[in-house]
Amino acid sequence: MPVFIVNGFLESGKTTFIKNVINQNQFSEFESILLILCEQGETEYEEDFLKKHGLHMVIVEEKEFTVRALKELEKKFHPWAVMIEYNPMWKAISIDPLQLPDRWEIFQRITVIDASTFELYRKNMKSIISETLKNVDMVLFNRCRNDMNLSSYRRSAKALSGGVQIILEHEDGTIIPLAEQLPYSLDATVITVEDEDYGIWYLDIMERPEQYSGKIVNYKGKIARLRKAGERYFAAGRKVMTCCADDTQFLGYVCEYEDAELVTPGEWVQIEAEVGIEYRDEYSKKGPVMHIRKMKHAVPPNEDMIYL
Repeated sequence: MPVFIVNGFLESGKTTFIKNVINQNQFSEFESILLILCEQGETEYEEDFLKKHGLHMVIVEEKEFTVRALKELEKKFHPWAVMIEYNPMWKAISIDPLQLPDRWEIFQRITVIDASTFELYRKNMKSIISETLKNVDMVLFNRCRNDMNLSSYRRSAKALSGGVQIILEHEDGTIIPLAEQLPYSLDATVITVEDEDYGIWYLDIMERPEQYSGKIVNYKGKIARLRKAGERYFAAGRKVMTCCADDTQFLGYVCEYEDAELVTPGEWVQIEAEVGIEYRDEYSKKGPVMHIRKMKHAVPPNEDMIYL
């Protein structure tokens, strides 16, 4: 039985999100849905709404969220699907499949975040906010404004869940296109990536590589050797920290360079390259390969580490 988990802090907009997707008939294939609320905010589910869409709503406390109790709910309501409006403040910060009854399979994990409070939570509750962003399929930042650092929000979510779909929504409910979030123009003759913008560039090119095919880019990176890559290849990138020192990793690109055997691992270089999208074992799929046109020694950036 498919289980949909909608996670987020109190008043983040979880209920509004669920009501919107159900009103759009995205769950119309399920004749009966068990809706489990792990907390109750200001926005409510009206009786008419529940009845119209075949929803059986149950409010549970943390101590009641057990396999045995969930099985009893399944016997009582015989649902075709389960939707859980989850509370990230519970001790079980994220739902493990082992916490669910047999045949209950997590189909989709969604996190809803109020962008107007994200900075506050990220500063004061970093570990919890990180857990809500890990291993999810979609993150919705709602109530966004143009004066917010939205590219930073997006980087934080993308770094913790690589293949996640990220949606940024204005206060009026309209979706913000990804192109409006980039700190550079994809139409530039040479796309110059500033040191502080490396993170969002990396995330965007890995998510939408086709948009960069044939483009000329200029960026700064640290050289690293590749295993079994051949004499003409190496990697150049940056170290990235997502939330703590334990989450530090090197995020770089495969580079092709005629004099690759002369480069020194650990050296900082300024690269101008044409982007090709090719299959590489390092990516286990098609990904960006930097065909270097120019390269020179570079002064290390002021911050060696990129923080996401």
